[in-house]
Amino acid sequence: MARISLAGFKDPVRRPRYIIWTGVIVLLLAAFIVVALGITSTRWFCANACHKVQDDTIIAYEHSSHSVISCMACHMPVNANPIIFVLHKAEALGEAYLTIANKFELPLNAESEVSQEMESERCTQCHSSNREVTPSPGIIINHEIHKKKGVACAKCHNRIAHKEDFTLVLKGNHKHEDFMKMEGCFRCHGLEEGSKAPGACSVCHTRDFELKPENHLEPGFFPKGHAELKKEEPKYCRMCHVEKKFCMDCHGMEMPHPEEFKTKTHPETVKTQFKKCDYCHKVSKTFFCSKCHHKGFAETVPWARQHAKTVASDGVAPCLGACHAAKFCSDCHTKTKPFPTSHKAKDWLHRAKLDARAAHAEGAKKEITACEICHGTGGAKSRFCMACHKIEMPHPASFKSFHAGTGRKAPRVCANCHRFRELCSNCHHKGASNRVPWLRVHPKTVASDSAAGCFEKCHKDKNFCVTCHTRLKALPTSHRARDWTRRTNVNVAAKHPKSFEQSAESCTYCHGDGGPKSRFCMACHKLEMPHAADFKDTHKAQFEARRLAKRTCTNCHIQFFCDKCHHVGSVQTVTWLRRHQVIVKQNGADPCFKCHAPTACSYCHVRLLR
Repeated sequence: MARISLAGFKDPVRRPRYIIWTGVIVLLLAAFIVVALGITSTRWFCANACHKVQDDTIIAYEHSSHSVISCMACHMPVNANPIIFVLHKAEALGEAYLTIANKFELPLNAESEVSQEMESERCTQCHSSNREVTPSPGIIINHEIHKKKGVACAKCHNRIAHKEDFTLVLKGNHKHEDFMKMEGCFRCHGLEEGSKAPGACSVCHTRDFELKPENHLEPGFFPKGHAELKKEEPKYCRMCHVEKKFCMDCHGMEMPHPEEFKTKTHPETVKTQFKKCDYCHKVSKTFFCSKCHHKGFAETVPWARQHAKTVASDGVAPCLGACHAAKFCSDCHTKTKPFPTSHKAKDWLHRAKLDARAAHAEGAKKEITACEICHGTGGAKSRFCMACHKIEMPHPASFKSFHAGTGRKAPRVCANCHRFRELCSNCHHKGASNRVPWLRVHPKTVASDSAAGCFEKCHKDKNFCVTCHTRLKALPTSHRARDWTRRTNVNVAAKHPKSFEQSAESCTYCHGDGGPKSRFCMACHKLEMPHAADFKDTHKAQFEARRLAKRTCTNCHIQFFCDKCHHVGSVQTVTWLRRHQVIVKQNGADPCFKCHAPTACSYCHVRLLR
C-alpha cells in the first residue's frame, strides 16, 4: 500500500507531480465545501432534509408573507464573513446530532430566543425607512422611538415569518407566544413605577379606541368572570390596572383574601362591609356563606329550608357555639312561624310502635336545649311540657311502685302517651307480645300456666274472666279442636277431660263449681263422670234396665268403642254392618248368640231385603 510522504516535495523529479495532485485535492475539497454549504443553506434542505423536528415551524413559515424569502436571509447576520458562516454550519452540525439521536425536546425555541437575538439590520435589508407602516385601527406604534431605544424589530415581530395560524402537527408541541399582542408590549411597558416604558392607554391607543375588552362586556363578567380571569391570567389584568390601587378601590380589602381573613378576621369585616361582600359573592343568591358555615349544605336551595335535617341529626350545639345565640333561632322561628319537619312525623307526639319511643321524647333526650329554643327553658319540667304530661317526666325510678294508683285516678294522663295497652301487658302478663294484643295471646299463657297467677297479682276473682268472656262471647282456642268434646280416635281420649285434670279450676270460671257433677257437665254426660271402676261390668245391666241409652254413650264414644269389645274382628275404618259378614263366614254365628237371640239376625236381614 502506498504511503503518503512529504519527501516527494524535496525530490526534484517528483515535486511537480506532488504539487499538481495537491492542487487537485485542494480544489476538489473546496468545491465540495462550497457545494455542501450551498445545499445546506437552501430552503429545501431546511424543510425536508435536516429539520424534521421543525415540521410545524416550516408550515408556519409557508403560511407567512416571508415564504418567498430564503431562510438564511433572516437567520444569518447581514454581510457575514465566511468564518461566521462556517461556524454557523458547525454549530448546526451539533444540533443535527440531537435530531439524528432523537434527543431533542419540544417545543424548539420555546421562549422565541432565536428571534430575540436577531438585530434589526436583517429586517431592514428589505424593509427600508420608506415603507409605510399600517398598524391596526386605533393603535399607535412609534417605530422611531423604539429604534432609538435599541429595540430590535424581532423583539415585537417574533412570529412574523412563522405564523402559527393552524393546528400543530408534531405530538407534544405547542404554539409560541406572539409578542405582537398587547401582552407582548407589556414586557417593557407598564403602569407601575420603574417600568421601562409608560403603560398609559393614550401612549398606544387613539382617543376613539374602545379600551374595554370584549370579554369585559360579556354577561357574568362581574363579579364571577373577572375573578376567574384574574386567577387564570394575572398578567392580563395588570396591563390596564394597577392591581394594588384598582382592586383596593373596589374591594376595599386585600385580594385575594389571605388565609387569616378566611379563618379569623372576616366576621368583623362582614359586619362593617357586608355590601362589598355581597357585591362579589351574591350571598342571597349563591348561598356563599352557607357553603362553609353550614354543614351538609346543598347549593340547590336556601339554608333555611335545609337546616332542619342537619339540626335534627347534629343538634343545635354547633350553631349556638359557633355563630348564633338561642335568641337568633327563636326570633327567626317566631317571625316565620315554621313548623319543624320533625314535628310532622306520625310518631312525633305518640309512639307508632310499642317497642319504640315517641320521636319528641327521643329528641328531648338527645338535646333538650334544641326544644328550649321554642318551648322555653326548664327542660322536661318546663310549663310547656308539664301542660301536656301533667306528671314528672321522665318518670322517676320509684314510679313503678306507685304507678298503678296514678293510672286508676287519672287514666287519661297515662293514655296521653301510652296508647298501646300492650305496654302494660309487657310487664304484667307473662308471654305478652309487642305485636299482638294480650287478649289474643293470653289463652296460650293461661293454658300452659293456669290462671292462678292472674288472681294473685291483679284480678280479684274469676268473675273478671267470666265477665270478659261473656261480653266478648269468646270461645277458648282449645275448645275449637275436633276432639275437644268427643274422641276422634278410639285409643285417644277427648281433650276436655285431660284439661280438667290439669286445671279443674279454670273450667269452673265459665261452667260453674261442682266439677263433673256440676249441672253443666251432667247436662251433657247424663251419668256420673268419670265412670265407676266396675262400670265395664255393670253397664250391661243398666242398658237392660233402661237406665242407660246408647245415645248417652255415643255422646262421647264412637261406635267402634263398643265394637272392639263386643264384636271380635271389627276394625275402626269399616262399620260392623259391613265387617260382620266376613267374621260370620270365618267363625260362624254362634259367638253372636252370646248377646243376640237367634231371631235377631232375621230382623236385620229381612229389613234390609225390603
